[in-house]
Amino acid sequence: MARSARHASELLGAALARTPQEAFSRERLAHKLLGTAGAFDRLVPEKLLMEALSAHLEGAGVEREPVVLVLDFAGGGDGARAAAAIIALLGAQGVGGSLVHVAANTPPRGLGALVRTSLASAGAGVGILVDVVAHNRPLGAVELKDRELAELAGECALIVSFAAGGSGALLGARAGGLLGLSHVCVLTSPDPESFVGDLGALARTIEGEPGMDGALFRVEVEAGDDGRRVEFAELGRCTLGAPDGDAGERLWQLIDNAKRRRYRVLLEPTAGGRPVAAPLVCPCRRVLERGAIPGVSVARIVPSGNRLVAVGRGRRTFA
Repeated sequence: MARSARHASELLGAALARTPQEAFSRERLAHKLLGTAGAFDRLVPEKLLMEALSAHLEGAGVEREPVVLVLDFAGGGDGARAAAAIIALLGAQGVGGSLVHVAANTPPRGLGALVRTSLASAGAGVGILVDVVAHNRPLGAVELKDRELAELAGECALIVSFAAGGSGALLGARAGGLLGLSHVCVLTSPDPESFVGDLGALARTIEGEPGMDGALFRVEVEAGDDGRRVEFAELGRCTLGAPDGDAGERLWQLIDNAKRRRYRVLLEPTAGGRPVAAPLVCPCRRVLERGAIPGVSVARIVPSGNRLVAVGRGRRTFA
């Protein structure tokens, strides 16, 4: 494997390893509220990823023996399948080189070992060396210095970011560094309008999860833009769960009123009436188009079931 590929692997592996365990713990319950998409809706983000990647390769080309970095913000099977499709596409072009797949929220053993074996085999079949960095920490919480980001940008000919399963709702400001370097980004998040129809499924998730007994919905609308970031103001809030949950009566009214402006919904797992996890931040389509994702220039928004899929590229790649 190329020296630059090993360096990218080591750099990101170390960054994930030093991310506090509590970052994973805080996201775990919020992940539960994302639910699971149907088989067709899971294929749509991957299809959009391959379309965007093919268009990028056709327009910009790719050097021989490149180092390719795949950032899987969700982890698990969807990201592994996307990485296998990327390997097949690059293999069809006969470019060789190395691919580093970084699987967040994925234990190094067990699932991580399966992902590693599968992708290494896929790469061997087309002459691409594959390394998998799997760690039970969220990529969105990783802290990287400007120097480290510059090293990744200089060493990797192609950087791809993929957030399946609605996990784009958990990307905070720190994720902007890696997203900003990405030549192709496909990021999914819950469509806030879908929460009204999903209240029953959310209630069942809460009942089956001992770490929470409710959820808080905060509906916010754009209140101003100072040129650097958009400010939001709370329009209203409601709760799901016993004993006094009112989301069934209030959520649709709040969202109906919010739709007159650009808005977002923040969904927080609660226990005893207090937040116990990181919130899911779920912008509406117009907020995503306006530039709500840190570091990303969004070119296209595609609805898919109860998700919105944002397709774009990192702003630093335009420099």
